[in-house]
Amino acid sequence: MRRTTKTILLFIALIATLFPSAEAQVMHISGNVYQQMKNMEGGMTKAPLQGAVIHVFDNANEAQRQAQAYRAQGNSLSAGNYVEIKSNDVVKPDFEGHFEADISSSGALLVTYQGAVKLVKMTKSLTYDIVMNTTSDFILKDVDVLGKRKGVQVKELPPVDDGPNLHWNVSIAIPANYTNKNSRLIFQPMVVDCQEEDTIQHLEPVVIEGERFHKNQIRRKSFDFNRNDSLSPYYNNSTALTGSEFTFNWETTYPKPDPDKSYKWVSDIRVADYTHVYYQNNSHQGTCNSRKPWKMLDLGFAAKSIMLDERYYEQARAKLREIPRDLQLTFMLGRDVLTSDSANQQIIRQLVKELRSYGRQLINVKIQGTASPEGSVQVNTDLANRRAQKALAMIGPYVQGAGMQVAPAKVFTWNDVADSLEARGFRLEAGEMRQYAQRNAIGSINELRGRLGVIEEIMKNQRLMKCSYTLRQNKVLDPDEALWTWRNDKSYGDFSNGDYYNLFRQITDKNELQTLTKRAWDVNRVRKTARYSAFAAYLANRVACDAIEHDSIDTSILDPFIDMRAGLEVTRPISFDNGYMYTVNRREIVANQAIMYFKQSKLGEAQHLANKLPATPEYRDIKMFTDLETLFFKANKTPEEQQRADAALQYVMQTSETNRVVLLFELAPELGKSFDEIEPMVDALPDDNPRKWYMKTVIASTRADQDNSGGRFMELVNKYGAEEALRMTENKTPDFLAYLQKTLDLDESYYGKYYVSDSNIGDEVRKKYPYDKKRADEYRAMFKTLTEKTSAVEGEKGGEAEQ
Repeated sequence: MRRTTKTILLFIALIATLFPSAEAQVMHISGNVYQQMKNMEGGMTKAPLQGAVIHVFDNANEAQRQAQAYRAQGNSLSAGNYVEIKSNDVVKPDFEGHFEADISSSGALLVTYQGAVKLVKMTKSLTYDIVMNTTSDFILKDVDVLGKRKGVQVKELPPVDDGPNLHWNVSIAIPANYTNKNSRLIFQPMVVDCQEEDTIQHLEPVVIEGERFHKNQIRRKSFDFNRNDSLSPYYNNSTALTGSEFTFNWETTYPKPDPDKSYKWVSDIRVADYTHVYYQNNSHQGTCNSRKPWKMLDLGFAAKSIMLDERYYEQARAKLREIPRDLQLTFMLGRDVLTSDSANQQIIRQLVKELRSYGRQLINVKIQGTASPEGSVQVNTDLANRRAQKALAMIGPYVQGAGMQVAPAKVFTWNDVADSLEARGFRLEAGEMRQYAQRNAIGSINELRGRLGVIEEIMKNQRLMKCSYTLRQNKVLDPDEALWTWRNDKSYGDFSNGDYYNLFRQITDKNELQTLTKRAWDVNRVRKTARYSAFAAYLANRVACDAIEHDSIDTSILDPFIDMRAGLEVTRPISFDNGYMYTVNRREIVANQAIMYFKQSKLGEAQHLANKLPATPEYRDIKMFTDLETLFFKANKTPEEQQRADAALQYVMQTSETNRVVLLFELAPELGKSFDEIEPMVDALPDDNPRKWYMKTVIASTRADQDNSGGRFMELVNKYGAEEALRMTENKTPDFLAYLQKTLDLDESYYGKYYVSDSNIGDEVRKKYPYDKKRADEYRAMFKTLTEKTSAVEGEKGGEAEQ
C-alpha cells in the first residue's frame, strides 16, 4: 500500500513537472541584453547586444534541459541558427538590445549568442537585464557605439522639380546586425502635401528579404509566393539580407496632382522576422524644397519679335476729346457789352473759324464767364453769367448741329490771387494778402495792389472768359504730327492705335520705346475687344519679349491671343461683326508663350505650343528647350528619346556661356560634376549677371558649416590675411549671405522666391543662418570685402606669373 501511494505521488510530481499548474499566469515582460566587453583602457564595460536570440519557454524545467543539451554539444551555431532549440517562442533584441515577450510565470528565457548560453528563470519582476559573458576579445571602440546609436541613415539628393513631376533619389544605409538571413525589410514611402501637411498617397514599397526568410516564406505561402504574399510584387531579388551593413537606393518620379503645389516624401521602415516587427522607424522624411533646374536659363535670345507692318495698322476709333481755350474778350466796365475794340471781333471770327473746321465732329461748345475778386460776389457772378450768354449768342448762329452751354461762372477770391502770387515766387506778399483777406481789409489790399503791379496782371487773367469744345475724333494723326504731339503736347488725350503705329515706326531710342510701349499697352489691355485687335497683339508681344528678357514671366500677357486647341495663324470672323476678321496663334506669340510656360516649368503646355511651330531653323531654339525639359529627367527613355535629350542638352549649352555654366551647375549630380569644378566657370561670368551671384550663394552655402572651423580659418588667412580672416570669423556671418544680398540687389523679385525654396541650399543651413533683411548693409559690406580681397589676391598671382 505504501509502495502504491509512493508511486502515485511520484506520478503527480512528474505531471506537475511536465505540465505546469493551470494557475500559472501569463506575463508581459521586457528587458535588455548586454554583452560584457573589454574597453580601450583594459577594463570591462557593457554594450547593447543585437545578435542574441532569446528563446521563450513556458516550462522552466524544459528550458533547463535544453540549456544543458546545448552546452553539452558545445554548440557554436550563429545567432540565426536558433532552430536547434525548440521553444514556445523566439524574440530578438532591437538595435539597442531591448526586447519584449509574453511568458508563463513559471517559465524561463534561454539566451544564446556565439556559442554562449544563459538561462533566466522568471520571478515576480517584469523587467530583466541580461548580461552575456562571451569569450570574445573584441575591444569596444567609441565609433562602433556611436554607429549603433546613429541608427538607420537616410540621405536624400536634392529633389528635382521639372514642373509636372518630382524626382526623388534617396539612399538608405542599414547598420550591421539590424537584419539577418531570417528577416524581411520593408521601406514604405508616402507622399505628403506640404501646404496641408496631409498624407495623400502611398507609393510602391521596397521589400528586401534574407535568403532563409525568403525560402521559408515560400513554404509558408503554400509554395506560391507570388500569388499568396501581398508584398511579392515589390520583392527585390537582386540583394539579400545578412547581418552585415548594407545600403539600397530608392528612386521614383512622382507626377504632382497640382503643379503649383509642393510635396515631400515620408517613410516607414520596418524589419520583421517570421512573427513580429522588431524594428520600426517612421521619422525619416524629405524636404518640401526642390531644385528647379531650368529656372536660370537665359531664353531672352530665343524670344521672337513681330515686324511692324501694314497688317497691324488700325484706323482710329471714335473718341471724345475736350479742347480748352481762353477768350480774351473785353467788356465795358460793369456791363455785358463788348467794347468797340476791333480785337474783340477778330477773336470771335477766329473761334468761329476753328469750330466750323471740325464740321460734324463738333459735339458741344461750352463758355464760362469769370470775374476777379473786387466788388460783391453776387454782382460779379451775375455779371459773369450774362457776359458768357452774350459770347455764346454771338457764336451760336455760325455753328450748326453742336450743343451750346453756359457753364457756371467762376468768381475768384483774394486767396486765389495769393495762390497766384506764391506760384510766381512772391511768398511774403502772398502771406500778406491772405492775412488781409481773412480780415476783409480792403484798404490794405488796395494799398498792396498799388505797390505790387503783378497783382493787376493776375486779376486781368482772372477776368478772361473760358471756352471749351468737345470733338468726336476718329482721325489718325499723320506721322510727323503724331511724333510732335507725343513729344511736345503732354495734355493730348488718348492716341489711337493708328497714332501709336506711326510712333513705333519712327522712334528708335530704347528708353523712349519702353515708355511708349507701357502707355500704349495700358490703354489696350483693359479693352474688352483687345483680343480682336492686331495692334494689341503686337503690343502684347513687345511686353512679353521684355518680360522674358528680365525673367518677369506672366503668361496672362499673351493668353488672349492664344487658342490651345487651334492650329497656327488661324483667321476667324468676330462673332458680333462678321465683316471683321482677327487672327489667333500668331507664330511669334506662340513661340514666346511656349518660352513663358518653359520658364514656369509647365512642361505640357510648353511642349504643346512648341509642337505647333514649324520645323525651321527660326524655331529650333524653342523645340530644343522643350526637348531638354521634357526628356532629360524622363524615366525609361527610348533610345530615340535619349538621343534627343542628349542633343538638346548640347544645343542649349552652346547657346551662351551663361547657359553652359547654368546647366553644369544645375545638373551637377546628373553630369557627375562637383561645385568645386564648376566654381571657376561661375567666377568668370559678368558681375552684373544675377545668375553668377545666385550660384555663388548656393556653392558657398554648402561650406557654411566650415566657416568657424580651423581649416576654414586658415583658408581665409591664405586668401585675405590673418587680420581680415579673424574679423570675418568673429563676424560669424557665412559668405553665402553676402552673395545672396548681391543677387537680391540685382533681381530680388525673381531670385528671392527661389532662395526660400531651393533644395540646393540645405534646410539646416537656411535655418542656422537665416537671411535678415535688416542686416542688408552688413551683407553688402561683407560682399565688398570678399570681392575686393579676391581681386587683390588674383592680381598678385597674375603679377607673380608674369615675373
